[in-house]
Amino acid sequence: FGELTARQKEVLLAALEAGYYDESRQATYDDIASVVDCSATTVGEHLRKIEGRLVRGIVPVNA
Repeated sequence: FGELTARQKEVLLAALEAGYYDESRQATYDDIASVVDCSATTVGEHLRKIEGRLVRGIVPVNA
């Protein structure tokens, strides 16, 4: 989490609070976009980058 940009942290926290990562997803990119004041496309791009960075930090490259 510490290696994310401030904007990525903002988007991730908004996604978590909105329920985007709940087992039965409670939020869409549009919902998150309205909270962080950007487009749904931009939210999707941020979340993909965030998820990639977090997964690479957890899973060893040679697994």
